[in-house]
This record gives sequence, C-alpha cells and structure tokens, in this order.
Amino acid sequence: MFYSFHSLILFLLISALSLPATGFSESVNSRVRQGISHYYDGRFKESVESFSSAGVDRPEDSRIFYNLGNAHYREGKFQEALQSYNQSAQDEKNQVIQKNSIYNTGNTLVKLDKLEEAASAYEKVLTLDPSDMNAKYNLEYVRQKLREKEKQKQESGKNKKKGEDRTSDKDKEKNQSNREGKKEENPSSPPDSAESKNKNSENKNQDTSELPEKPTLEAKISKEEAEKLLQGLTEDLKDISRMQAGKTKTAYEGNDW
Repeated sequence: MFYSFHSLILFLLISALSLPATGFSESVNSRVRQGISHYYDGRFKESVESFSSAGVDRPEDSRIFYNLGNAHYREGKFQEALQSYNQSAQDEKNQVIQKNSIYNTGNTLVKLDKLEEAASAYEKVLTLDPSDMNAKYNLEYVRQKLREKEKQKQESGKNKKKGEDRTSDKDKEKNQSNREGKKEENPSSPPDSAESKNKNSENKNQDTSELPEKPTLEAKISKEEAEKLLQGLTEDLKDISRMQAGKTKTAYEGNDW
C-alpha cells in the first residue's frame, strides 16, 4: 500500500476568516472558500481556478499554493501539482506547510515515475520530521521499486547479450556455409593421375615412336611392301583404340574436389 498525499489543510479557511474584513482580503478569502468547497465536492477543475485566482492576489501565501497543488494532483495534472508544491515548500516559516509540500512532492514524483527524485523528497521529509511514518513507508516502497527496476534492467541486459550471441553464432554458421558453398561451386582440378600421365605418354609415343615413319615421295617400295606397312599401321591403331576404351570406363572415385 502506498500512502497518498497529505490532505487539504482546513485551518486555511480559519486563517482566512480571521483576516481583516477589507474589500481586497474578502475577495481573496471568498475565492479560497470556494476552492475548498469545490475540492471536497470533487470539482477539482473549479477548485484549481479558485485557488489560482486567489494566489495571483496573494502570491506570498504558501497555504494557497499548497492547496492548489492538491487540487492539481486530484485533477491528475501532476506536472502542475509539482510546480505548486515547489512554491509552497519554500516557506521555511511554516514548517507544517513545508513538510507536507515536500511529502506531496515525493508522491507526485512517484506518479511521474521519477523514483530516485521521490526517494530524495521523502528523505528530506524525514530530516524535518524523523517520526513521519508515512514518509518512512513510502521511502521504503520507492526503494523497493528501484531495486526491482535494476533487477529487470540486468535481466534485460543478459537476455540482450544472449540474443546477440545467438545472432553471432548464426552469422558464423552462415559464413561457414557460404565458404563451403564457394568451395563446391569452384572445385579444384584433381591432381594428374598415373593414368593421365600414362595417357599423355602413350599419346606422345603414338605421335612419334610407335607410328611408322611416313614414306617420302622419293622412296621406292614394292606393292607388297606397301600393303604390309598399311596392315601394320591398322593393327597399331586397333591396339591404341582398345587401350583408350579400357581407360574411359574407369570412374573417378578419389577425394573430394
């Protein structure tokens, strides 16, 4: 449970009635009485208007601004209430008004979610009156809220770091996948195999030593010798064709590219 602000001080009306009955003071006192009446009737907007009007003519009266702050608070206009309480809290001659104004300043700061400033206000109240139990309770309430906020902030930071770590891991996996994909898209050529070397050697031999020399035009050979040469050339070509046919049947089963 959070203790709300100190209520409207009724002795304001008594003090106002005890003032000299001049035309000016009567007008101010009348507006003060209207403000008090509107306040307890729940007509906070009209109460604000009455106290504001009275405060214009009597700006040194801290009681008017304290009550104006209460009316603003009830109206839900916390920023305006804060301004009024700050003004009434300046009255060091009236310690009751000063203490209540600071206390209500703390409550207003809680409404504005300014918990650290609210804690400072309650601490100041306890400096003025160490026996104020409402201020003690509200101070502990605000400190508890601050501890909860700090805990939530730390947990949020941990969750954020975990999220960043997960994102980083995903990025690493993505980069690794991209690198592997590039390797697959651009496979390296397999090293020259013994078969490939043998093939080149055979082709070389085929081009030079294994093939019979082409007779020159000047060579004079008989018809029988020419037929024997052609027959030998044909047999050599058949042997080479069989060798090549055997090699092409072997599939590549080596290491990855």
